[in-house]
Amino acid sequence: MKILPIQNHKINNIKFKGLCLYSGIYTPEPDEFVKSSSSIDIARLKVLRIPKFRLIDSTSVRGATLASAKPAILRELKESGIERVIDLRVGGGLETDYAKRCIENGLGYFNLPIASTVDINPEKSRIENIVSIMREFFEIMNKGKNYVACLLGLHRTDFATVLNYLMNPKEPSSPPILSHIYFNDEKNCTDEYIGKVKKIFKRTNEKDFAEVLKARIIKLRMKNGL
Repeated sequence: MKILPIQNHKINNIKFKGLCLYSGIYTPEPDEFVKSSSSIDIARLKVLRIPKFRLIDSTSVRGATLASAKPAILRELKESGIERVIDLRVGGGLETDYAKRCIENGLGYFNLPIASTVDINPEKSRIENIVSIMREFFEIMNKGKNYVACLLGLHRTDFATVLNYLMNPKEPSSPPILSHIYFNDEKNCTDEYIGKVKKIFKRTNEKDFAEVLKARIIKLRMKNGL
């Protein structure tokens, strides 16, 4: 299913809402600002009406956690071309029932624990924890076909996509479009996320990446209305 891009000057006036068939929560439609790919079936995923569902890039999608979803939903993810779940909840892990159900239904599972929006202003130990596993996170994101989710599919998922865009050695095809674009009551936290990523960057030894980071920050801010 091909999704055509729309004009950026209309970006803040567009509402993408639909009714989630299994939760009754109103949710945005898939991201109309990036092109879909034949590697995942966007139309089939759209029918699931996953809360806060939309595209990250041409092959990976995001939304609210499916930890309480029926196995049929996880099977549909797999049948639609998704290969793994990236769980951003601090309570995640391979030992959880959610991880086991993902694996039973043919999906891989990876946990990047971000405790809360507080964790986006992380203490030293939390920064070190993110640094220790973010390389693996980037490698998984580069493979594509991921379903990325925190509890609500909002701030922690925004932060994870910003971290991937700004710090991934392989630049993603497009800067992520964040939640404030879709929900009028959401604050534009783009600069806050950038500030937290800068703190993480300072904990790495990749000084040569500084200019690349600056260039990506400019593109990310422009894409999100700054």
